[in-house]
Amino acid sequence: AGRWEFPGGKVERGETLREALARELHEESDLRIEPGLFAPVGFVTGQSDPEIALLLFHARIEGGEPVAKEGGVWRWMKRGDDPIDAALGIIKVINSNMALAIRSNSVARGIDPREYSLMPFGGAGPLHGVALAESVSAKNIIVPIAPGITAAMGLLQTDMQYEHARSLITSLSKVTGDTVERMNRVLEELISACRRDLEQDGVPAARHNFQRIAECRYHGQGFELRADIPAGEITQDNVSGIVANFHAQHRLDYGYAFEDGEVELITIRAIGLEYVTPLKVTSLEQAAGGTIDDAFLYHQQTVFDDGQTLETPRYDREKLKFGHVVPGPALVIQHNSTILIPPGYIAQTGEFGNLTIERSN
Repeated sequence: AGRWEFPGGKVERGETLREALARELHEESDLRIEPGLFAPVGFVTGQSDPEIALLLFHARIEGGEPVAKEGGVWRWMKRGDDPIDAALGIIKVINSNMALAIRSNSVARGIDPREYSLMPFGGAGPLHGVALAESVSAKNIIVPIAPGITAAMGLLQTDMQYEHARSLITSLSKVTGDTVERMNRVLEELISACRRDLEQDGVPAARHNFQRIAECRYHGQGFELRADIPAGEITQDNVSGIVANFHAQHRLDYGYAFEDGEVELITIRAIGLEYVTPLKVTSLEQAAGGTIDDAFLYHQQTVFDDGQTLETPRYDREKLKFGHVVPGPALVIQHNSTILIPPGYIAQTGEFGNLTIERSN
């Protein structure tokens, strides 16, 4: 009751999986397991623990049943199942779900993906980039210089801001002088609150910036969209500018607008900002006709989405220079991500290190 069991050995009470695995592999001296081989099994089981994944692989090549553990049995793989086919199936489902999300934010809103580049980011995003671009017919794929930390870079470039909002429900299609007066008074109070927040953070007055927003909706709608309030004092004459901005935002988000529809103001919002200094990315050294041999790491067999297994080179992205072209199939490896270039594609290295992936023909 105090152990995990798997074909060929046991993990005794008090013994870690790593210790047991080391012991088992030591005893099975004729058993050779390459690091890349157990990854699909770990993916199939849904486990992030590579030790369990390697134990599963060990169990499979011994021809035994899936690893049994105290309180249950791993059921994801049965004797004879091909982990490569299972992993490819999972990847196809994942790609399909992501492509559906892209279409819902592009095609469904009247935007043609063929006119845009797809930018994958995150540690695993560039592994899916080409497949997703093919699914949505994107123009090409642009992989940023540090895809694994794109979100962190965005955070560092995010302006410091404070928001204050207040409800003020009224029709903007029929504005009275009293309504305009109330809107100006509320807006002034909100901006004053933002100014105090910025001053408390030590932001000098010269670096204070303010955005004025009207959250509006069509009469009868249950949600609002943000519309910019034109600069200066709100008057009965320039309220139409707020309405026009709302129509434009509705058209941008949903692909249509009711130009003659009654527009209601629900909330006035003020945002106080201090703009931060943008990050600077240095340009790369020119390749000047040089080859990518210096960036080569090693070859390894790789299974692609179509199921074919190819001997595929790995390249170190940090050694690629401006103008270098990486032909597929290839994997470009960096500290925070891995980039897949399938057969029939090439990746061109840009001046600032971005990789543009396109079909080679």
